[in-house]
Amino acid sequence: MISTFKGRAAIALVAVFIAGFVAGGGLGYSTGRKAAFRPPDPKSMTARALERLTRELQLDAAQVAKVRPLVEETNAEIFAAHGDTFGRVCELMRRCNRKIEPILTEQQRLLLKNFESKREVSFRKFARPEPGRRDDRDNERR
Repeated sequence: MISTFKGRAAIALVAVFIAGFVAGGGLGYSTGRKAAFRPPDPKSMTARALERLTRELQLDAAQVAKVRPLVEETNAEIFAAHGDTFGRVCELMRRCNRKIEPILTEQQRLLLKNFESKREVSFRKFARPEPGRRDDRDNERR
């Protein structure tokens, strides 16, 4: 009787462990496939900024109408600066790779080129398109 109880307890413990492992693995996998942070698009950022300014400053409709173009212009500048910085970071990484190449063997240079190509493809997923231009992320959101 005692050995049967111990056997059932052990089986129950193993089953709980396996269920936790499967649930944790599934959650970790699905969370890991999502981008950790993706900045908002310009329209939603403008809407959010306007909503907050309207609420915090108690703006009336006439003031909102005057403030809206200023916020839109500023957000366009912010996104342009983001794109410029992103391009500069990519260029710095390419320059670093060019400095590394002389140290590598021919096979390692091919691996570096492949690595750089993969990185640039993955970077393009997070780069912002030009204002008014759609990209593949727009299709993913639908």
